[in-house]
Amino acid sequence: MNGRLIIALGLLLIVLGGFALYFGYESDSPVGAAIGWAAVVGGALALLGGIARFMNAFMAPQHTPESDYGPAEIRLLIQAMGAMAAADGRFADEEVATIAQVHERVLGIAVPLNDVRDILKDIGPNFDIAGRLMAERGKLSPTMRGLILKCCYLVMVSDLVEDKAEAARIHDIGRALGFTDAQTDDMIAAAGV
Repeated sequence: MNGRLIIALGLLLIVLGGFALYFGYESDSPVGAAIGWAAVVGGALALLGGIARFMNAFMAPQHTPESDYGPAEIRLLIQAMGAMAAADGRFADEEVATIAQVHERVLGIAVPLNDVRDILKDIGPNFDIAGRLMAERGKLSPTMRGLILKCCYLVMVSDLVEDKAEAARIHDIGRALGFTDAQTDDMIAAAGV
């Protein structure tokens, strides 16, 4: 049963029990008073149980909407971060570790470094991340498109140096994901806070 429904039922039992108590004591009926007490106690227990169920549901971790292509989305996310890391012409082991850290920080899922390296093995001078993202954009959930851009920004600023190639690459990625340059700048500003 829904927590709110249990709360409503508990409140109803308490109110009805209160009336039964009043009329039981007014008419000197011990049975009526006992029924009233049972309803009040049962209502209080139902109310507490409903509140507990409601709070449990409220405090449970919220899941982001995912598309049917969850593993493909994750692969594209890691490839996009790798392409961002390689935008300055260098691609070091520290950047692989940074990609894994950003992935875990943003998505809450740890990815082994070997898996990140395996996904990034195709990244080279001819790797077209914008083309891949544009081709898969319709399959990406809106949440994942925003996360890809945010993660790319976090990789871009991880070395504390932002160069022109990285700024151009993140705008290319934003356009490939369907964002205007202004929307990309707004999302970057929000991610930087």
